[in-house]
Amino acid sequence: MTHGRMRLTQLLDAARRHHGERTAIIEGDKRLSYTALHDRAGRCAGLFRSLGVGEEDRVCILALNSHRNLEALFGAIWAGGIAAPLNYRLSPAELVGIVRMVEARVLIVDDEFLPLAETLRAEAGCIEHVVLMSDHAAPAGLINYETAIAETAAAPDAMRGGDDVATIFFTGGTTGLPKGVMQTHANLVTSALMYVAHWHWSRDVVLLGSAPMFHVAAAAVIPPVLLVGGTIVMMPKFDPAGYAELIERHRITFANGVPTMFRMIVDAPGFADRDLTSLVGMNMGGAPMPAGLLHELVAGFPNARFYNTYGMTEVTSAATVSDGIAASDLPEDEWPEDDWQWSTIGRAMPLTDVRVFDAADRECVPGEVGEIRMRGPLVMKGYWRNPEATAQTIRDGWLCSGDLGRADAQGNFFLVDRLKDMIITGGENVYSVEVETVIRAMAGVADVAVIGLPDPVWGEIVHAEIVLQPETRLGEQAVADHCRAAIAGYKVPRSIAFRTTPLPVSGAGKVAKAVVRSERTAAA
Repeated sequence: MTHGRMRLTQLLDAARRHHGERTAIIEGDKRLSYTALHDRAGRCAGLFRSLGVGEEDRVCILALNSHRNLEALFGAIWAGGIAAPLNYRLSPAELVGIVRMVEARVLIVDDEFLPLAETLRAEAGCIEHVVLMSDHAAPAGLINYETAIAETAAAPDAMRGGDDVATIFFTGGTTGLPKGVMQTHANLVTSALMYVAHWHWSRDVVLLGSAPMFHVAAAAVIPPVLLVGGTIVMMPKFDPAGYAELIERHRITFANGVPTMFRMIVDAPGFADRDLTSLVGMNMGGAPMPAGLLHELVAGFPNARFYNTYGMTEVTSAATVSDGIAASDLPEDEWPEDDWQWSTIGRAMPLTDVRVFDAADRECVPGEVGEIRMRGPLVMKGYWRNPEATAQTIRDGWLCSGDLGRADAQGNFFLVDRLKDMIITGGENVYSVEVETVIRAMAGVADVAVIGLPDPVWGEIVHAEIVLQPETRLGEQAVADHCRAAIAGYKVPRSIAFRTTPLPVSGAGKVAKAVVRSERTAAA
């Protein structure tokens, strides 16, 4: 290994040197300087080293947003390991499968998920140590984080960097087990540099850390704030009223979110009475934004520019971003419902090449619909121990998104549809095949199709269209309970219909989900 490669830990090193006494993290009434954050992350690395974490060993993190969560992520990487944040919205069975897949040696949890710790250790079969991030004493057999780092010296940096894997984030899989996206040091540092260059961030930026830290949305925005010495206001978990309250109290300048969150924020009591003039930028993604809701947001945040972004875990951060729209762009009382400025997902971000290709791998001309593909230094190294899926997704250097889109002559991209039968509900991806597999396992189910139906709050809801075997009785609640025991809550169908006729099929004999969707929409 050479020491000249980009290292994610360099961001903390530089921040300590240049912005040591500036506030790095605000969490409730607690403030942490860059010097303190650096010191604690180094001691965390020392703790992990003492527990046997070495080169490429995986450390799973199961926690709400907090400075300790961030310290654990940097500490694992500093120690030479790989940080693997876990989606706490998944079911215990799904989490066990992920921990077992990456063979994590250490699990670090907070008070919120302490009850899950023993289940994961007992059933995964690979966890050697469980660390509890808490102000309270740890139960027998667990290590208290605060006590341990107080007694541990900072470890030397393992100096991993460049194409070495730094993090594994998990994205939905069609067979039930999420895929582990390997992000390198170079991916993450390049993403941070790209954000700073594009948004012109300086140390005056104050970010609302509302995106869960197991999500790429958080991984994309936190490192660039550290790079410039800005401040991150931690929001442990999403709270609609608290979102606006934190923006007002801490004069937050930049935030991000998805339409489901924004609907709840706007509808929260007292929203209209808040002074939200400090916010100058808002990234939007995860699902299409209804025009009416965007209008309400523009009115509620009068100085903010709202940017549509498009990206995925496999490309580390946003691949495209729009020029955005703000209150100053619009004449009073006028709202162009078909304005391309908010319907586009924008142009390619710096250092990222984005193009549209047809099924024959020919680049599409402007206006022609094809698959959106991306290449550049932000593309993941691959899927953890899944070379087949990696080869299917990265072809000739291009990451194939599975999303259909088109571009105009000016290089603005527009999403058209999704090649994969993926549902986006509340900003979370749900694969229909996974839900169908769970429902098909129920006695009496002859066939099932899972689709997304439009919803004003969630963007889409998961809908299951079920054909029962003759003389079978099955209720909606039984289906929901069965699903809830096997998959994450957000994947459980919110709408269920039993039909007496077979599901429509295409000429190739496959279920025609477009027809099912059309039938259900017409019946609504």
